[in-house]
Amino acid sequence: MFMNKVKIAITGLSGAGKTAFITSLVHNLLLVREREDFFRTLREFKIIDNIYENRNPKLVNVILENPYSGRFLYQQNLNSLIRGVWPESTKDISTVLLDISLSREPSSSSFFRSKSKSIRLEIVDYPGEWLLDLPLLEMSYKQWSEHWYARYRNTVIPEDNLRFLLNIDSKTPHRSRNVSDEILYSLEKFKDLLGELKDNRRLIYIQPSRFDNIGNPGDRDYRDYRDYLFIPLIGEIKPKTIGSFMNDRFEKYKKEIVKPFVEGFLGSEFHIILVDVINAYFGGYDIFKDTKESITDIMSAYAPKAHNKLYKNIKKMALVATKVDLIPRDPDWNNLIAMLQHIGSAAIGAADTIGITVHFGCISSVRCTERRVEHNNLYLEYNPLDRNGQPLRTDNGEIIVRRLGPTIRIPRQIPGQDTWNAVTIPKMMAIGFDSLHPIRQYNIGTLLEYLMGDLFNA
Repeated sequence: MFMNKVKIAITGLSGAGKTAFITSLVHNLLLVREREDFFRTLREFKIIDNIYENRNPKLVNVILENPYSGRFLYQQNLNSLIRGVWPESTKDISTVLLDISLSREPSSSSFFRSKSKSIRLEIVDYPGEWLLDLPLLEMSYKQWSEHWYARYRNTVIPEDNLRFLLNIDSKTPHRSRNVSDEILYSLEKFKDLLGELKDNRRLIYIQPSRFDNIGNPGDRDYRDYRDYLFIPLIGEIKPKTIGSFMNDRFEKYKKEIVKPFVEGFLGSEFHIILVDVINAYFGGYDIFKDTKESITDIMSAYAPKAHNKLYKNIKKMALVATKVDLIPRDPDWNNLIAMLQHIGSAAIGAADTIGITVHFGCISSVRCTERRVEHNNLYLEYNPLDRNGQPLRTDNGEIIVRRLGPTIRIPRQIPGQDTWNAVTIPKMMAIGFDSLHPIRQYNIGTLLEYLMGDLFNA
């Protein structure tokens, strides 16, 4: 039987839930027969025997390792979710392969369709923040430095906190390829500054996105930040100066770190971009603005450009808001999608440029709330987590149950900056399940129908 190969690229900004999404998608595909409302197209087929050694007839078979990227730790992530603990977030590119073997009973409506299918589905998990580096491919070092200061100086970062950079004269002689103590001090301060923006300020739009050590010591691809990080400098760039040294590092970063990442994207027919709109909105105006600008820059990476072939081979694209189980269904889900369309308005232009349409939707990869109705009022109950990500318990060891407050609602209109109220959403435990049953989720099957339904109906 001929096997079609299909590649889906999954990306999204930090905290969007890529790891939980892929784990839920894979697990529910493996148990697709257990859910009548999950990917209905597959349920039109019957299970056929397969060629694998275990001879266990399944609709979706065998998780394989892709030799060209890291292995997605499906079983490890699944075990975490079974315990109600969220898996670790995406730190590098990883892949899971699924082989889907199935056949269709002949009928009048399907007479001219293929009666058997065999599809290898390659699901690739990409850290979305790395996409924010793609605009660097179209910039010179001087342009990037000017762009960096225009974005952060006096708005995000006070002038005094940038003094260690502004005091460096780009024309200072520097003839060695080695890092001087002065440069090393600046690199360390710059790395700490970017870390502060990411971890404490909760900002996403950070360039360069990879400002810490890459990989683990001893790995073939390990990189110490002191060997590749660069800092923004304003001023003339002359040979054998600190400015030219940073310029060379900037070009090396694009060649050795950014471009290989783009190569990994190539050949993906379907692209899913996950966005945590809910936490962006409740995080306050600055975080919401930062999320919108990040998505806008990510979408600009899809436009046909001299250094960019990312747009090639794309058939369908979906921009998806996650964690929808944190809000009531009506009318908040529709309001959430409208807010996503505002954040991802650049996606429409990017899709038009490459001749495709973009789907806007909302999902919950792994539900963590239960709906309760009392006296005609809807409540969302959840189990809170402590700072270490473990369930909060009573003195008797019972898991605590709480209710989300009435402030966790998505408005129809996006508020103005002066009327924006930030709300802290508590950390919640995933609803438990066992490995023999599907993960409770919302709308992942609908998303798969949009992306892949045509493959099985052809």
